Amino acid sequence: MGLLDFLKVGETVADTAGAITTGVASIIQTVKGDISPEDRAELQKLEIETKLKLEQLLVDSDKTLRDFTLKYEGTAEQVPRWILVLRSIIRPLITILTFGWFFAVLNIVMVRVLQGVPDAITLLQDIPQAFWWILGIILGFWFGGKAGERIAEKIHGGGPSQ
Repeated sequence: MGLLDFLKVGETVADTAGAITTGVASIIQTVKGDISPEDRAELQKLEIETKLKLEQLLVDSDKTLRDFTLKYEGTAEQVPRWILVLRSIIRPLITILTFGWFFAVLNIVMVRVLQGVPDAITLLQDIPQAFWWILGIILGFWFGGKAGERIAEKIHGGGPSQ
């Protein structure tokens, strides 16, 4: 499955080609008054040609991007092994550091609560809002959208539709 299939570009191309031929048909109808069978056949031919040309443009642009990436970065066999390892370790590293920081702060709060420090829970309110967003994105990536919806329901007392 290619990028064009994933983005459902084929439907967009068909819609665009149909819109172009509809526009041409309305121009012909305005000028001539009625569309003859020969003109209808030409319009169908025009729609098919337009659709093919648009699809070819999309394939060419996808190929151009792929060629540029291969020229710029090289194939996987050409890239040194340590760069491939570095690329693949970024997400797990961010996840481990984020959860590590969160659990370190949580540990500090729990120790202070157990020591009887008043207002120890307010330390959690001092965590920047952006951190909670990052934590939510990481949880959503690893556990999916359903987990995020359940958390939002528990926090806000309702689902995302409310």
